[in-house]
Amino acid sequence: MPDLHPTFDDLIVVYVGKTTGLAKRFSDHLRGGGRSTANQVLCGLVDSECLPSIDEALRTTKRDATIIYCELPGDENTANRDLLEHRMCADFAPPFNIKSER
Repeated sequence: MPDLHPTFDDLIVVYVGKTTGLAKRFSDHLRGGGRSTANQVLCGLVDSECLPSIDEALRTTKRDATIIYCELPGDENTANRDLLEHRMCADFAPPFNIKSER
């Protein structure tokens, strides 16, 4: 894998996101199939030539990925969720945060 920095506790941050359905978001990211924003991490691994196919990206992600999350529940945290996502993107420059399909 290319040298991607900075890191968090020696882990490479490749994606940052927020969701109202954590279980669904995790399952979307761990699903093969065609290109979509739901499996943008898998697509990013292929597009960056780290792995040769979506299937290989899926196998590698399931085997090697660490998912870290923080819950900020309630309407009172709406702005905090947005700010935290933007701050983490600024701090870690995650390469697979894709905002639109190619």
